[in-house]
Amino acid sequence: MGDANYQTSLTHNYKHTQTNNNNNNNNNDEEREQRNKGGRGIEKSRTRMSVVTKGRVILVKHPNDTGTGEDRYDSEVGEGWRRIHVSILRTERDAGMVEELGELVKRGGVGEGLDGVVLTSGRAVSSLQLAIDRATDDSDGGSGGSGSGWASLPFFVVGQSTRNRLLALLPRAVFPDPHSLTILGHQHAGSGRKLAHCIIAHFSSLSSSRSRQPIRLLYLVGSHHDSSLADTLLAHNQQQHACQFELLTKQVYRIEAATEPQIFPNTEGMGEPSLVKKEDHLDTLRERVIRELESKRGVPSSPPRAGVKEEGDDWMVFFSPNSARILLSNTNDLLLKTIQNLPAPPLHLNLIHFAAIGPTTANFLSNLGFPPTCVAPSPSPNSLFHAISNSYPKSN
Repeated sequence: MGDANYQTSLTHNYKHTQTNNNNNNNNNDEEREQRNKGGRGIEKSRTRMSVVTKGRVILVKHPNDTGTGEDRYDSEVGEGWRRIHVSILRTERDAGMVEELGELVKRGGVGEGLDGVVLTSGRAVSSLQLAIDRATDDSDGGSGGSGSGWASLPFFVVGQSTRNRLLALLPRAVFPDPHSLTILGHQHAGSGRKLAHCIIAHFSSLSSSRSRQPIRLLYLVGSHHDSSLADTLLAHNQQQHACQFELLTKQVYRIEAATEPQIFPNTEGMGEPSLVKKEDHLDTLRERVIRELESKRGVPSSPPRAGVKEEGDDWMVFFSPNSARILLSNTNDLLLKTIQNLPAPPLHLNLIHFAAIGPTTANFLSNLGFPPTCVAPSPSPNSLFHAISNSYPKSN
């Protein structure tokens, strides 16, 4: 009887133990499932975070406007950024401009009594190429010549992109291989003012071996060019015992507003879905843009929130005063069409952050009433995206 009771007790305890073990196993399974769900939740959260951190960087420039390979603002874009190019400028050159510069090219740098050449944009270099081609056709010359003294002159340029465009020139009989040229300023000069200081430093170091004749520089410009280089050299000329500079300024192209914005990648049909191409909807958009610009005017773009970039955290980068003037000086159809055709989500100008490629463009934006959130220390992709990233406060 005692054994039976003992056996019954053992059986009861065994079943109880099995039940507890099963419950524990079920609990463990549930815990594992919860952990798995939690892990998947974390992964989903991380996925959402990776989406959230992607903001749009709207580059107000034509892609690959250096004319040399892939656009560096695409290949060197910071991780997580979605870049969009918006081209709103049109470059015009008339035959007279090209012919006059071509005649100067044929006469040569030495023949013109020049001591150097100043180029502050890729457009100026493109005009020089057209003039070289014209001069070569007129002289019926071949290619590969040394040029008429151009190789002996220093070429002063703003930024790496202008240097790259200069190095991509096709040599002709009237002009040397560009790789034989002395190119200065690109590493340190991100503006006309900085380039002027590079020019002053270069020729001041040679002043003891030069006569006291003014230093003549050929300066190729567009219809709207910054005066800071000329102003800085003029101010230097006022100093006692300073070497004197004389600028031979030639306009070699014009900048005009395009009739339609070009957006890259192609976004046709991807714009704001509620805004079809009808006049009444365009009027609605115009009213909204006017309100947004007025609310933003005179108010610096507030720094982004600490820690992360937010979805819809848009930036618009201006590469010249011209692009800022054309797009923001008034509520025009070019601005409306740009906003209308950008890919979703809708762009709101009162929320966007403005950035400038250099101090000249930054000053113009500020004078226009739209001080930028950040300014690139030098005109390069790395410098630009570093400045944008640094505008985000560090999270503790």
